This record gives sequence, C-alpha cells and structure tokens, in this order.
Amino acid sequence: RRNAVKLEGHENFVLAVAFDPTGKRVLSGSVDHTLRLWDSKTGAQLRKIGKHAGHVASVAWDPAGTSFVTGGSDGVVRLWRVGGQTPVREMRGHEGAVRSVAFSADGGSIVSGGHDGTVRVWDVATGSGMFTKRHEGGAVRSVAISTDGRRIASAGEGGAIRVWDAKTGESRLTLNAHVGKVFAVNFDPAGRRIVSAGEDSTVRIWRVRDGTCVHVCRGHTGPVYAVMFSPGDGGRIISGGHDGTIRLWDTRSGTPAMTLRGEGAVMCVDVSDDGSRIIAGGSGKAIQIWDSMERATP
Repeated sequence: RRNAVKLEGHENFVLAVAFDPTGKRVLSGSVDHTLRLWDSKTGAQLRKIGKHAGHVASVAWDPAGTSFVTGGSDGVVRLWRVGGQTPVREMRGHEGAVRSVAFSADGGSIVSGGHDGTVRVWDVATGSGMFTKRHEGGAVRSVAISTDGRRIASAGEGGAIRVWDAKTGESRLTLNAHVGKVFAVNFDPAGRRIVSAGEDSTVRIWRVRDGTCVHVCRGHTGPVYAVMFSPGDGGRIISGGHDGTIRLWDTRSGTPAMTLRGEGAVMCVDVSDDGSRIIAGGSGKAIQIWDSMERATP
C-alpha cells in the first residue's frame, strides 16, 4: 500500500482539514492557533495564515476555491480570500466557541454552529446574520448544508440531529441519533441521506425523507469525530475516530470496505472533489493524505 503524503508543521492537534475544489491545496486549522495552506501533492507548506486568538476548529472552502471560512474558540466566523493575511469579513454573534462552519454550494451563505447551542446562517456578501436557530440539547458540534441548498443539518452534544429549512429556518426533522454526543453530520451529494458519527463509536446513515435510520456501521472502538460521504454517487462513507483509524464503509450495505491507520486520534477527514484522495488530521499533529479511494472500490 502506498505510503501517505505527510504535511508537517502544526505544533498541536489538527482539528480541521479541507481540500480546495481542485484538490491541489489543503487548508488546515489547529489547536496551535494557526491556519495553514499546503500543496497536497508534495506536502509543502505554502503559507501560515495569521495567528488566531484561539483554536481553529473548522474550515470550509467556497465553491470557487477563492475564499474560505473559519471558526474557532474565539467565537468569530471569519471569511478569508486566498492570498490574504487578514480576514475580509468577521461575523460575530456566537457566545462561545464556533465548532463548525459550512459554505453553501452557491457560495452565497455560510452556516455556523457553536458551543452556545445555536445554528446561524450568514450572508456572504454583507456578513449579516440571516437567521439564528437554537439546537435544543446543548452545544452544536457539527453543521452541514445540502448541495441543493435546501436543508441544513446540525448535530449536538445532547445526541440529536436537527434538519432545518435553509431559507426559512423552519425545523423539518429531529433525529434522536446517538447515545451520547453527536460529533459530526453530513449530507450525501444528492441530499437524500445524512451520515452521523458519535460518542457511541457508531456511524449511522439516515434517510432525509422520513428520518429512518438505514444502517448502523460498527467497527470503531472509540468515539467517532469525523464523517462524510464520498463525492459523486456517495457510494462510500469515510469516518475517523479516537481509535486512530480512518474507515471506509459501503453506503448500500453499511459494511466496512477498508481501514487506514492515522497518527493518534483522528479528529478530521476530507475527500478530494474527484473522490481519489483522503486526508486526515488529529492528535498526531502531522496531516496525512492517501491516494486510496480507488482501492476502496470493490
């Protein structure tokens, strides 16, 4: 098996990683208060961006790959342009840490979730808040927006997932998803399914239409901190957890397809838009990239 490309430079846990839309660059955020931009092929660090007032907990690219959004322990949602050393916009409103940020597929809005138990939607053009919803049951650990822009999902420490109408903020669905905290939630590319990961060591697949749990994926031996569908047909799920593994699952059957070994606890994962590469970061400080998705296909 091909060795992973390593991206080395962070001085503490890596909490967030994201490929840009081309797959050529990677953005990362860390407990060391820094954002870093990397060359994904060579592993070279291109830039260290600013020095934050706290942990950088979440990063997300805009669809064009020209901007990105960050959230962290200082409670501010920041919009950056690639090449800039200072944010072009700072969105304030969360009381406490921002745990998760997501960009809409049209690039027009940003969703954030925070320790204050709120889900907030922001207008990218003006930086103003469009609406705020309270996720009942404690801090929000993860937010996601469907590709068609119609639905927002939020996951909380109380064990529930909420699904919201992205335009009106109306609550559409509540899933009592996991025993303990839900650490991550994501939509499939078609917006028909949700995947979640939790403190109870499981990965769960849900049907958005009626809230049915379709599969419970078991294999991780500790909390699962990160999860997402593969791009394209969403035929694979990629998860990462405290047990130091990155696991690939078949979404039709919920069965394991492949396991990769990280360095320390895996706290964040991403897949390149062409579906060919997996990235993971966590307590090991070094970020790893594998050209592995093709070998995960039967």
